[in-house]
Amino acid sequence: MKVDADSALSFANTALTAAKDGVALDITDSDEIFPYMFSIFSIGVGLVPGVGPLLGSFAGLLGAIAFPKKSTDVNAIWNSLRGRVEALIGAKIQASHVNILQKNVEGFASNMEAFTRVLIDYEELTGNDKAKQAETLRILFNAFLTVLRAGIPAFQVHEYAVASLPLFTQAANIHLALLSDGIRNWEAWGFTERYRNDLQQQFDRLTVSSSKRIRAAVRDQDEPSDLDTIKECIAIGEAAGWDAKLIDTWKAALETLSEATALSRRATLTYPAYAKEYYEKGRTMIKPYTSIWEGSDKGLSEALALNALSDYDATMIKNVLTYAEFWPYLTGKEMPESAKLALDREIFLGPYGRYTGGATWNAKNAPPITTRGSNITAIKVRSWDNVDALQVQYGGRWGPLFGDAKGGAEHQANLAFDEYIQSIDVLHGHKLGQLTFFSNKDKIHGWYGTDKHARNRTSIKHQGYGLTNMVVTHWEKHVPPGCEGIIFGFRPLLTARG
Repeated sequence: MKVDADSALSFANTALTAAKDGVALDITDSDEIFPYMFSIFSIGVGLVPGVGPLLGSFAGLLGAIAFPKKSTDVNAIWNSLRGRVEALIGAKIQASHVNILQKNVEGFASNMEAFTRVLIDYEELTGNDKAKQAETLRILFNAFLTVLRAGIPAFQVHEYAVASLPLFTQAANIHLALLSDGIRNWEAWGFTERYRNDLQQQFDRLTVSSSKRIRAAVRDQDEPSDLDTIKECIAIGEAAGWDAKLIDTWKAALETLSEATALSRRATLTYPAYAKEYYEKGRTMIKPYTSIWEGSDKGLSEALALNALSDYDATMIKNVLTYAEFWPYLTGKEMPESAKLALDREIFLGPYGRYTGGATWNAKNAPPITTRGSNITAIKVRSWDNVDALQVQYGGRWGPLFGDAKGGAEHQANLAFDEYIQSIDVLHGHKLGQLTFFSNKDKIHGWYGTDKHARNRTSIKHQGYGLTNMVVTHWEKHVPPGCEGIIFGFRPLLTARG
C-alpha cells in the first residue's frame, strides 16, 4: 500500500492555507473531512516520502479541518458524526450530556485557535522576539494539553460510549497530534529534554498497541501536574490580560480536574484499544432497517439487517478505526505492513434488494481486512425490465458472471485508465431493477434496467472512496427473472489503486 503523494499534499496544503491565512473551508459534514485528515496523518507518519512538516504543528492542521472557519458552529462536523451513529443504534445521548460535549468541543476550538495563531507568529519571528514568543507558546501548549485531558473523559462515558465514539476519536486525534508536536519540536520550542521525555511517556501510555489497561498508579501521577500546570497558565494569562474566553476554558478544566471523581472518569484502555472495543460493542447494538414490504419478499429482512450493519461498519471504519491505525506511529515509529494494509481497508454498502449471498461480514464478524485487487476497468450489465446479469472486469481479467449470460440486452461500460466510479444510483425492491454509475470524469454509465419490479431508489457514495467491488446476492430464474440484490465495496482514493 502506498499513498497518492500528489493528492495528499494537495489536501494538506489546503489545510495549511486555512490554518495560516484564515481561509474558510466549505466543510460542514463528517464525510468531507476524511481525505484531509487521512492526508495529514499520512504525512505525519512518513507515508509520503520526502515531505517534512508543512506547519510546525500537525495538531494545527487537524484543527483547520475539525473546526472549519466557514462554519459559525464549531460543533457542526462533530454533531453530524454523533447523529449518524445514534440513528444506527437507535439510542440518543441525553441532551444534558450533549451540552457537556459541545462545551468541550468549543473549548478545544478556542485553544486550537490560540495555539495555532501563536505558533504561526513564532515561526516567523527571530532573535529575542522569537524567544519571548516561545514562552507564550509553551504556556498555550501546556494549557491546551490540560484542557484535552480534562475534557476527553466526557466522550468516554460508558452509557454513551458507542454513540460518542467518532467524537472521542476526533478529540483523540487532536490530543495525540499535540503530544506528537511537543515530542518532535521540543528543542525548537524551548522545552527541556526532561519535559520531552514526559510527553513521550504520556504518548506511549495512550497508544501502546495492546488491550492492556493503563495502570491506575501511573495515571495518578498526572493529576497533581495537571492541576499545577493549569493554575500556572491561568495566573500568567490573567496577569497578561489574555482573552477571557480562552482563560475560561482553562478554569473549566481546573474545575473538572479538581473534582474528587476526576480520575475515576478516565477510561483505563489505551486509545486504540478503546476505539476497537467500543466499535465491536456497537455492532451488537445495531437496529436492523425495516420495510413495509418485509413480510412479502423472501430474503428482504436478512438483507435489511446486514445493510444496517454495513452502514455502521463503514461509518466506524472511516471515522474511527482508520485514524486509530495511525495513532501509535505519530512520533516516528515505523508503521508495520499490517497497519498500512488496514488503512486501505474495504468498506461495504448493502445489500440493496434481497438476500445476503456473497457478504463477507455478519453479526458476529466484521468485514475482513484484505489486499486490494486490480482496478475496475469495465462493467458489463445485461438488462431489460430488471438487471439480468452483472460482470466486472478487474484489470485485464473478468470476474465471475452473476445472473443469466443470455438474459436481457448487453451493455458494457469501459473505464479510462484514470477513471473510477465514485457513486451509484440503484433501484431495488422485489428485483434489482436498475443501475446507474457516475465516474470522476463526469460520465454517466447507464441507466441499465427499469423500475418495473423495484420501488426503492438509493444513491450510494462515500466521500474519499471509489468503487472497487460488486457482488450480486441472488439471481432467480422464475418469472420475473433477474438479479435480486447487490453489495458494493469501496476503498480509499488516497491509497494506491490496484
